[in-house]
Amino acid sequence: MLWVLLAATFSSHADPLEISYPFRTVGSCPGECCLLGEWEALTDVPVFERDRGDDPPIATISPGETLLALRGVYWSITPAIVRTTKDVNLSSAIRAELRSAGEAVLGHEAGRPNTQLSVPSGTEIHVVAEDGMGTFLGVTADKQFVWVTSFDIAPLGGDMSQTSFEYVAPEQVPCSAVWGDMCRAMAYRTDNTTEWWAEVEFHGGNTGWIQVRPGRWVAGYDACS
Repeated sequence: MLWVLLAATFSSHADPLEISYPFRTVGSCPGECCLLGEWEALTDVPVFERDRGDDPPIATISPGETLLALRGVYWSITPAIVRTTKDVNLSSAIRAELRSAGEAVLGHEAGRPNTQLSVPSGTEIHVVAEDGMGTFLGVTADKQFVWVTSFDIAPLGGDMSQTSFEYVAPEQVPCSAVWGDMCRAMAYRTDNTTEWWAEVEFHGGNTGWIQVRPGRWVAGYDACS
């Protein structure tokens, strides 16, 4: 799995990075074959007025009903931070924007140009979201966005000596919103540190937000299945 993100040149003169949690990334569609569009409810799916809201559901989508997924939002509830242990080249992109200390936006990027960003040893990277094809979105101390592969930060067996990264917080990488079952099988941290929500259209044009639990609540999000 890959990590890719936006950047041009690595600068040490930018303002210090301030990231607040929970951190919201708009436009994320996590999972190797994540697909927005027409989904089918597999069970009763509660619909909320906003993502991660505290209010009661505004509606329920019944099993067998279809819904239209419009966009995704990935929440990192607690920090996941890695540090480079040697100089590395990471793929950069041009489609991420830091809107505030607690929110980033992923835009559309045709072809994901493979521009390389040189990142020096000792750089801390906040891992704030997962995107398609198993890529994770990170932001460096000088506010550059990069993509890093899950093999870099979550190698099979958890042997970080085989990578160019070390964990800063937590001591083990948290399970992602989509790959939780695989993550647990590899004995990584299993507390609820990420959530994935989708804005959906349902019941003839109404809109709202659902928390996506692939394979449990909805079908159709995975183009590979």
